[in-house]
Amino acid sequence: MSKYNISCFSMDLINKCREWEITPEGRVWPCCNFSNAWDKRHMEDKEEFLALSEDPIMKKLMNEDPNWNHLEHYTLEEIVNHKIYQTYIFKEGWESDNPPLLCKNNCSNCSANS
Repeated sequence: MSKYNISCFSMDLINKCREWEITPEGRVWPCCNFSNAWDKRHMEDKEEFLALSEDPIMKKLMNEDPNWNHLEHYTLEEIVNHKIYQTYIFKEGWESDNPPLLCKNNCSNCSANS
């Protein structure tokens, strides 16, 4: 178990159900924390967006394919089955010592988050 003890409110591990947040522009995110961070990229207070854009794995993905989660470019099935959503922003990533920064900042149940 990770020292961060992340508990994802948009994931029901017992029933293996997952909720998705779809923005008006057509981007698919794993939860409102990611969607809100994305929406704040144009605001003065970009602290939440920085947790998304400065996350090394997310930064690399967004630089390589800025449309990786956009429904105009990929199907919903392709997006939700993307490796990032199957490993990093999922149980494997949450249990690692380097979980997604947004998950660590918003969904960690311990004092190790900072």
